[in-house]
Amino acid sequence: AQLKEIDTNLKWETNTQTNIGLDLGLLNNDLNITMDYFIRDSKDLLLYRNMRPSTGHGQVYTNAGHIQNKGFEFSVSYNKRFGDWNLGATLTGSTLKNKVIEVGDPIYNNLDANGDLITDDGDNWTNHSVTMEGHAVGSYYGYVVEGIFQSQAEVDAANALAKENGYDAYQVNATTVGDFKYKDLNGDGHIDGDDQKVLGNGFPKLNYGLTLNASWKNWDAMIYGVAGMKINSYAAMKMTQLYKTGGGVQNTLKEYINNAWSESNTNTMYPRMTMNDNNTNMKASDAYVKKGDFLKIANIQIGYTFPKRWLQPLRMDNARIFASVENLACFSGYN
Repeated sequence: AQLKEIDTNLKWETNTQTNIGLDLGLLNNDLNITMDYFIRDSKDLLLYRNMRPSTGHGQVYTNAGHIQNKGFEFSVSYNKRFGDWNLGATLTGSTLKNKVIEVGDPIYNNLDANGDLITDDGDNWTNHSVTMEGHAVGSYYGYVVEGIFQSQAEVDAANALAKENGYDAYQVNATTVGDFKYKDLNGDGHIDGDDQKVLGNGFPKLNYGLTLNASWKNWDAMIYGVAGMKINSYAAMKMTQLYKTGGGVQNTLKEYINNAWSESNTNTMYPRMTMNDNNTNMKASDAYVKKGDFLKIANIQIGYTFPKRWLQPLRMDNARIFASVENLACFSGYN
């Protein structure tokens, strides 16, 4: 077992931030605009760094990490009264680019969505994400799917190319017609861990929200929405495969049953149905990185604020009744 050493000169992590902002009030302050560009650097992050074997220790816990966040935030709001009507709208948005500047050796994630350790139990989802220099924290990591093998001739050609480079076959396990064809990133004709790459990350390119309000005398309503990102979907993999660890057959989507590759249905995104999965079609790849953009109507509220003259006899300063609906609808291509 490798021994771990503690750096006796540990210090606090350092955070620095630069902001450039602009606030505008126009049309007698009916229209207000706020913009903010920021750069946040977190340095001297505490993490384990690998050490030379000659030191007698495998890793040292020290100040060595540096992560940078850059982004732009904005808010545009408009409020206007027209007689008894008061109309308003506020649009907000933000972008965020997360980047690891320094972390040493890549840090792989072997945890599932519940925080439990994923063991290599046949689904090949260990190391499904990685924190490495030049990419976002927790970037998705895996193989690139080029398509599906459509004929035995394609499979034979792939195996022949692998043998030319000293390997027994295209993959360690048997590949057949209807299986995923993975991209050979290092050009050796053989698919293994060296053909994995960063497949994106879960940071949305844009978060936005829209709040609308309208009131007539004392009535009001509000609508709010947000949107999107990519999802590295373990669930999508599980629901489009028959293979089940320990034997048996697991539940799958009807969409998969109807659209899995077969000789009579070759133009599809899903590989063939198999209980063995010798080609490991289940392993982490961009086939399971799904578009996670969504738009939610998160809240609608209708209320009535009682006039103060009604409340004075009751010795109350303010009273309001309202009805609201939470999460009324969600529009998304991710199912």
